[in-house]
Amino acid sequence: MRSANRVTVIAMLVLVASMTLSVLTLQAVDRVREESTLQEVLYIPSPNTVKRLSLGYDGLMADLYWTRVVFPAQWDPKLGIHVT
Repeated sequence: MRSANRVTVIAMLVLVASMTLSVLTLQAVDRVREESTLQEVLYIPSPNTVKRLSLGYDGLMADLYWTRVVFPAQWDPKLGIHVT
């Protein structure tokens, strides 16, 4: 087998393995999310944690907070949409 073909085969195997693992991970996350309520997901008690999670996007976090305060809609976690 030539070197280029070997690299292509290895890259394809890595891609297939990555896609399979991402599907399994997504299914595990969905199982965890079904057990938690929306308030548990949205509430983060520590301001320092929120600052670290924002990765420096302070403006974006402010916009998210403002939107959440102005439009306090309920989310349907199964549908992923607002329920008014």
